[in-house]
Amino acid sequence: MKIAFITYGSLENLTGGYLYNQKVVNHLKNKGILIEVIGLKQKSYFLNVIWNFWLYFNCKIFDLIMEDELVHPAVFLFNRLVHKKVKVVALVHLLQWLVQKPPFLPLTKTMEKQMLKYSHLIVANSNYTAEKITQMGLRRDKVKVVYPGYDLAWLNNQDKIKDSLRGEKINLLFVANCLPHKGLHFLIPALHLAKNKSFVLDIVGDYSIKVAYVKKIKRDVKKYGLEEQVFWRGKVSREEIGQYYSRADIFVLPSLKEAFGLVLLEAMAFGLPVVASEVGGIPEVVEHQKTGLLVPPKDIVALSQAITILIEDENLRRQYGRKGKKKLASFLTWEEVGENFYRLVKVLLSNKQKQRKIPKR
Repeated sequence: MKIAFITYGSLENLTGGYLYNQKVVNHLKNKGILIEVIGLKQKSYFLNVIWNFWLYFNCKIFDLIMEDELVHPAVFLFNRLVHKKVKVVALVHLLQWLVQKPPFLPLTKTMEKQMLKYSHLIVANSNYTAEKITQMGLRRDKVKVVYPGYDLAWLNNQDKIKDSLRGEKINLLFVANCLPHKGLHFLIPALHLAKNKSFVLDIVGDYSIKVAYVKKIKRDVKKYGLEEQVFWRGKVSREEIGQYYSRADIFVLPSLKEAFGLVLLEAMAFGLPVVASEVGGIPEVVEHQKTGLLVPPKDIVALSQAITILIEDENLRRQYGRKGKKKLASFLTWEEVGENFYRLVKVLLSNKQKQRKIPKR
């Protein structure tokens, strides 16, 4: 069997969605499946439509095609053209119409719907995502939820990761690319309001995507006098991210939109209590007042109060951290996630072989 995996750029990009894709592809390769990653060069949103025609003429040789939903402008026509001949699986990490702004929102939603409509199987990363897909008018029976996994090595070996940089102050950690829907512009004023200022914040993630947005946040950091407490760590390797988790005391994710929040699982693997927004798929991961504190999105005061509670209560931090590690047992390791995909692929290809054998009347 021969499979194509269509995405933008390289699977080495350090985001939750790309990590998910990378883990799945690597597992399928380890199972002996021939899989080719087609990393399309991302153009402007509308120019990406050109890829539909290139893919049509170059991807007929595959038995099955897997697609990251992010590439919907590049495949929404392609899927319609090939779905009767080739099995198509769509992986949905975050529906883009949920974060798109007018005037492009209706067009984005239409292209996403067309892409998913002509997919034989849609894999959603959370029940929240599955619900949003069905709200688009798509059949629920073709949607399967497969949560992201966690690295068992991180859970087992975290004590071996260097912890030499931990100081007397409480270390807050934010891990995400600096995009508006991740809510960093609400975190900075929330820290300004915090009654207890004995903290530092590490911001880990790519801040070169929305330069103007990051510049505004840096101005806010200066305006609130937090220059000595907020550290911009930038885009780092997976190994380095492990070190930041290891030395952190509290993990913060004040997202406005979040389909799942893979970083929350990673934080919980390191025994970190979480402060996050009660949006999207986050409540499927974080249990309020059990593994962390959930606050309404955009509520600076509530966010500040939640952070202050955990800064001042070490016992509560430890309690939430322990329960978070225990909750990981309800999720799959990446190995198990990959095995789920392997079984799905086998079933789809088996059905395709059966259809080929049905004689024409």
